Amino acid sequence: MLPRVLDRADLPEAELCAARLDGELFPLGAGWCPLDVPPAVGERAAAALAGRPSAWIAELETAAWIWGAIPGPPSMLQACVPYPDRRTGSRRDPSVELREVVILPREVVMRGGRRITDPLRTALDLARRSEWYPSAREPVVALLALADATPESLRSALPRSRRLPHARRARRRLSELMELSRC
Repeated sequence: MLPRVLDRADLPEAELCAARLDGELFPLGAGWCPLDVPPAVGERAAAALAGRPSAWIAELETAAWIWGAIPGPPSMLQACVPYPDRRTGSRRDPSVELREVVILPREVVMRGGRRITDPLRTALDLARRSEWYPSAREPVVALLALADATPESLRSALPRSRRLPHARRARRRLSELMELSRC
């Protein structure tokens, strides 16, 4: 029996493309799904990380897409590896933004047999990123709703440690979201 999300390890690329042309599969991230499989969180996670090392964790916009907070996958896979597992990643693939991070086990969940950052960690990481424009706010709000959290609760949960990069930026942006939600 084939998995719900296929990749080149399951079938040769020519067969995957032929099945797509025959209307049996559709592309999803780096994978392929049968037409009768709705692309839920597990399928998007498996598709985003298809053919990648199991130590990789989907993060940032890739995780936001997996959670359904943005409509499509980013052009570049965004993944991280926990700092102790840094040897498992390859930095030679130009289609991947791979970072080494300090991440707590509770901030990672398994879906579709792959690891992704939970909605709260994903929202925090997006708020810490240098890119912040009106359309970047919507995924953070959607992820907070998915986690049943508010900008206030995420802001107060931010570690006070100076070791978290861009925590001040995230606090400022979450305060901005708090002000917008009051309007």
